[in-house]
Amino acid sequence: MVRRRTSTSFLTADIIYYVLELTMEEPPVPSIADFSCLLMYPLMIARPHQLVRHHLPGRDGASFIDAAVVGISMFGALWVLYVDDVFICGRPLDGSR
Repeated sequence: MVRRRTSTSFLTADIIYYVLELTMEEPPVPSIADFSCLLMYPLMIARPHQLVRHHLPGRDGASFIDAAVVGISMFGALWVLYVDDVFICGRPLDGSR
């Protein structure tokens, strides 16, 4: 169930962004699509935790910490690869020139 929500969140973000890109001259940064994209990360953390809980029933806090480390690491890597360019280019966040 979490896997579908993660994929749906990412797909929703892409669709919203593409609609904004087609309807506006320049899509706003940040936009409403960013919310759906950012929602994907907590779901990515929940998925490995859910898998471990399914195979090892009972309270297992270590698996949540492991899943959080993986999710936060992925978030940090994606931030550096994609979002950091927005700040380096000097483009204002409100979309104005």
